[in-house]
Amino acid sequence: AEKGSLVIMDIIVELCDGSTVDVEMQKVGYHFPGQRSDCYTADMIMRQYNRVRSEKNEKFSYKDLKPVHLFILMEKSPREFHKFPDQYIHERQISYSSGLQLPSLSHITYISLDTFNSMGQNIVTELDAWLTFFSCTDAEHIVRLVQKYPKFLEYYKDIAVFRTKPKELIYMFSEALEILDRNTANYMIDELAQEVKSVKEELDSAKSELDSAKSELDSTKSELDSTKKESMVKDNLIDTQKKELASKDEEIAKLKAKLEAFEKNK
Repeated sequence: AEKGSLVIMDIIVELCDGSTVDVEMQKVGYHFPGQRSDCYTADMIMRQYNRVRSEKNEKFSYKDLKPVHLFILMEKSPREFHKFPDQYIHERQISYSSGLQLPSLSHITYISLDTFNSMGQNIVTELDAWLTFFSCTDAEHIVRLVQKYPKFLEYYKDIAVFRTKPKELIYMFSEALEILDRNTANYMIDELAQEVKSVKEELDSAKSELDSAKSELDSTKSELDSTKKESMVKDNLIDTQKKELASKDEEIAKLKAKLEAFEKNK
């Protein structure tokens, strides 16, 4: 997208019963997913409220409002979802501490496609088939999918045509939400840049410590070499002194022998 949205697709449909469904696909899951989803469902509810109220006028009642459903599929889900490595569908449920049951207009479901793929799911149900279709690019899995559900072959053909003749079909609910998404994307980019900067600083610090350690090691090695040379000089000196001592011992032995011979001849 021209403004760098992380959204791959966002489509809104109205069902026969009047309820609204928004299906959104994200290349990278946005930060603050809960707050963002609440803003989107609130926007849909208020649009419905304004439209229905203007149509019914005085006959309007809150019971005329229909549920809104938001489904968010994420190719790479945010860190919050990584805490649940064995769950890839997260459906929000609203409850009250007293056990009171009240209907809610807002229904939100997150689907982590990266978690689905990491679990090595078999294609057992049609839901598995759709999630495989949305997320998998491996030829072997695609063949297995088409063999079990032949209708997906036509969808892959549509994708092939779309890739050769792309069309820009990007619409947003409102300018305010578009700005929020753009700001969030910029925030995520800035945060990633800060993380990269922090890693670089850590690497530079580690390199500095390594250089310092290397310098100390070189200094220690130099000291050891110097000590080794001094030790070799001392060893040579000791050898020389040993030789001189041995020579003196020989002379003493000779003198002692002469002395003994002199004593015998007296």
